Amino acid sequence: MKLWKIELLKLKANYTLHGFVLVYLLMLPLSYAALGNFDLKSLLHSLFGGEDFGADAKYIFKFPNNWEVLPYLASWFNVILSIGLIHFVSTEYASGMYKKTFIDGLTRSELYAGKLLMIFTFSTFCVAWLLLLILGFGFAYFEASEVGYFFNIKPLLLYFFQTLCYFSFALMAITLVRRSTTAILLFIGLYFLECLVAIPLSKSLEVFLPFEAFSEIVPIPFLDQLTQLVQFDDPANIQGHERSNLHQATYVSACYLLIMQVVIYLVFKFRAL
Repeated sequence: MKLWKIELLKLKANYTLHGFVLVYLLMLPLSYAALGNFDLKSLLHSLFGGEDFGADAKYIFKFPNNWEVLPYLASWFNVILSIGLIHFVSTEYASGMYKKTFIDGLTRSELYAGKLLMIFTFSTFCVAWLLLLILGFGFAYFEASEVGYFFNIKPLLLYFFQTLCYFSFALMAITLVRRSTTAILLFIGLYFLECLVAIPLSKSLEVFLPFEAFSEIVPIPFLDQLTQLVQFDDPANIQGHERSNLHQATYVSACYLLIMQVVIYLVFKFRAL
């Protein structure tokens, strides 16, 4: 509890981080609202040769569809908070805060535990905001036929796990290089490098790349319905979006998460503060 209070005090005092959080809070509902203005029914009608998907312009706002759409949309904004976390930790290094807290009596293991609590706090915050948006939009466009779809906890759990992976990668980057600009360039550079590396790889191999695995944790909305609408001569042509590959991405991401946390712990434990 003491470590959590210390991290909260530092989070409250970092106004640059508040700016990243504010962008996340505003951009997610605004982009979701903008997405709902597209004529989804006409789009799907043109894409799938006259198949009727039963969608109207507000289809994605309604239960149970918003449980799938919003977590997937939110996954595209994880990089914003990841960069915010990189900046936050870099200011601690620049101000010598770790040395001060270490001198004041905190152990290296407690310093690491504090950063782990910070990641969990941010992930919980993201899920809470996502839940609020899902329920808000869902009840605003509620229909009597949707009773029983108010809660679907699985997409939120997957999104929570995904944010842990992204935030852990960001924390590992900044603890290794300590400079905000370098860590951000490393974070973004590795992402684009991975995109280049993935070009010659099959989908079954792409999932072993870290960012690809992280992005696959939260499934594409309406995946089951879309794969039923599209007619493939060979099931293997569905480009690896089967549910089994999504489960594989979760397992691969769990391995990466464990490795990243071990690296972060070792850096805090043995490198000079």
